[in-house]
Amino acid sequence: MKRTVFILIVAIMLLPAVFSCQNTVATDTHIPPLDSAIELKMREDYLKYVIDRYGENEALSSLDDVWVQWYGGNYGGCEVVVMGDKGYPTVIPMPQKIEIAGYTFAFGSSWQPYVYEAAKFYTIKDAYEAGLITQNDVYNIWMQLYPDFAEQNPNPTPPA
Repeated sequence: MKRTVFILIVAIMLLPAVFSCQNTVATDTHIPPLDSAIELKMREDYLKYVIDRYGENEALSSLDDVWVQWYGGNYGGCEVVVMGDKGYPTVIPMPQKIEIAGYTFAFGSSWQPYVYEAAKFYTIKDAYEAGLITQNDVYNIWMQLYPDFAEQNPNPTPPA
């Protein structure tokens, strides 16, 4: 009960921020669609990930309750996605700025992109620090999610 009240309060507090920002996600037409078998496995693993992280929730009990909201492609053998689910608010408190791979990212959205590899979900920062994706991958992922990022960072540093 306390968790539900807390989540509801956080969601209400963040609603003005969500509605004041536009979610403009670029779609790269060169990215092949996500394989249906990989998508199914990803949904199974995400359901487990969310339940392990937040606990049981009646609204989140089957694969019908989770989906791939956005697919960003494969980077170094890892899939990049934004997942959606019914059981928890889609508004995720995120920092206004974050440092990853030498870039500073200013978030205008509440979407949480994940790197999926070997049945695990990683934040972009954690995936980079673990060596799952390169500096160039980070740049390309953020170019897709936030088109304004390219204007702020027109010449990425080549990967080492």
